[in-house]
Amino acid sequence: MTNLPDRERIVRIERAAARLSRFHRTLLIMAAAEKRSFAEIASTLKITERQVERNVAKALLCFDHALEREENPLLFRRWLRFWRRRR
Repeated sequence: MTNLPDRERIVRIERAAARLSRFHRTLLIMAAAEKRSFAEIASTLKITERQVERNVAKALLCFDHALEREENPLLFRRWLRFWRRRR
């Protein structure tokens, strides 16, 4: 991804973000873009801080996987096949 033009990077990031659930996108926006604390997010969404922590971690993982899928679809499909066999 480091050799891509800026516009192409932005498009890939937007596509990866679009793959997230609305809840996970909201959490990432609140935590990263708005720089809210977990306590503030918890009170806004009426969930516990622990739930915020877990869901932000899950959202970051999902975003990372979606971005990896954008970066290298073939590698992602191989990883997905491997993961499904292990379950």
